[in-house]
Amino acid sequence: MATQQEVLEIVTDFMLNAPPGEFLDVVHDIRGLLADESILNSTALPTFREYNTDHMIQISLPIPDSAEGAQYQVLITKEAEVADNEFIDHRGNQVLIFDHFRQQVVGQRPIRPEEINADGEPTRAALEFALDEYVVQHYPNGTGAVYCGRQAAPGSGQDTYVLCISSGAFQPHNYWNGRWRSRWEFVYPSTNGAVQLNGSVRLHVHYYENGNVQMRGDCPLQATAVVPAEAQTWEEITAPIVKAIEKAEAEFQKNLNNGYETMGDTTFKALRRILPITRSKIDWEKLQNYRMGADISEYTMD
Repeated sequence: MATQQEVLEIVTDFMLNAPPGEFLDVVHDIRGLLADESILNSTALPTFREYNTDHMIQISLPIPDSAEGAQYQVLITKEAEVADNEFIDHRGNQVLIFDHFRQQVVGQRPIRPEEINADGEPTRAALEFALDEYVVQHYPNGTGAVYCGRQAAPGSGQDTYVLCISSGAFQPHNYWNGRWRSRWEFVYPSTNGAVQLNGSVRLHVHYYENGNVQMRGDCPLQATAVVPAEAQTWEEITAPIVKAIEKAEAEFQKNLNNGYETMGDTTFKALRRILPITRSKIDWEKLQNYRMGADISEYTMD
């Protein structure tokens, strides 16, 4: 019989691997399976926090002073966390207090000076503006965000930037949900004008009509952007970086699509039972009766 610690590890793994848009449903089902649901109490908050930040969930907030009720979106990410359950919202110029259990914003407060890199903020804001244009063009349900950490090395004058994109598509009435997550990190300015970008793309899609099929992928990517030394405007600085990301992600999606096109003749074909030479389906029940008859004959004939 499994110990309480083993049960806790199993249910935590189930929750962290819940498909996009189905986390709370998985938690509800797990509670129903446990004889004592209080076993979750010790791990609930860190597990919820890890899931929300790792999936870069998107939160909609109203635009201040907007009569039409327009909204903007914020990402809940590890890079945005400035304190326990508090996440920086550069667009709203505030820090959000987030309830990981309900996946809702429950309060706001002003940004403190020590919570941002003032030297890198102009570049960060320009990068986010350029990233937003890219996301609008290629990710209809997507949200982008840019974060700037402290200097890459003391006195170097270089800052570390992280660009995040999260795009969720949820169609539970059609029995599928999915999310795209990409993350890019680099140091700027570079010494020779060549900015090295280290990125990754993660996909998680769940299709569950008359079955249960999931596709998960985690692919590291790299790209290089050349920012001219004579660049003067923000567009001249940010455009090469975002273009390099666009090219790398487009190549990834192209390879993914090519893989699906050939999968029907390779992977899926290997999973299917091959028809016999007659090209007729085998009557397995009848075949089993033949086998049983042969066995009986073997032991009854003298």
